[in-house]
Formats: sequence, structure tokens, C-alpha cells
Amino acid sequence: MSFGWNLAGVMGGLLLFGIGYNALVAKLEREGYADGYTALLVVGGTLITVVGATIVIGIEAAVQVTLCFVASGTPMILGSIARYSEERRAAEEEMRRLAMEKLGEL
Repeated sequence: MSFGWNLAGVMGGLLLFGIGYNALVAKLEREGYADGYTALLVVGGTLITVVGATIVIGIEAAVQVTLCFVASGTPMILGSIARYSEERRAAEEEMRRLAMEKLGEL
């Protein structure tokens, strides 16, 4: 394997992307916009990495790697969505219970 200028350039570009993307994700988390979407944010970062890697490994290998990520990532994405939905449902149920409790005290 040759560590040439293509690889160095891609790594440098991905490093800059990672720094910027981390700042974006931190901002989204602080403002509450990332709640329930962490898995999709990971997908976004991974796709950019695969796009960058395409320059080094070629399109055929990049497609194969993408398919591997789809296979391993899909259960995690679906699980993350299901867990977040359940958390939201439980929180709403608890709020209803507390509201009914307060109404009963009146």
C-alpha cells in the first residue's frame, strides 16, 4: 500500500471535515436539535468519509464498503429510532400521569 499525496490530501480534508462536523454536532446537541438523530449524524459523517476514501480506494471498493456499512448500520439506526420513540412515549405518559395527579389535587 502506498501512502502517497492522494491519501495525505484525503486525510487532511477529512480531518478538517471532522473538526467542522464535530463543531456542528456539538451545536446541534446544545440546542437540542440532535435529540433522537445521533445515528443519522453518524451516517452523515460516515458517508463523507467514504466519499473521501473513494479518491484513494476507487469507486468499486467504495461501493462495497458502503454496502457493508448499510448492512451493519441499518439495525443500529432502526434500533436508535425505536429507543428514542419509546423514550418520548414514556416521557409523555409520565407527563399525563403527573397532570392527572395534579388535577386530582384540585
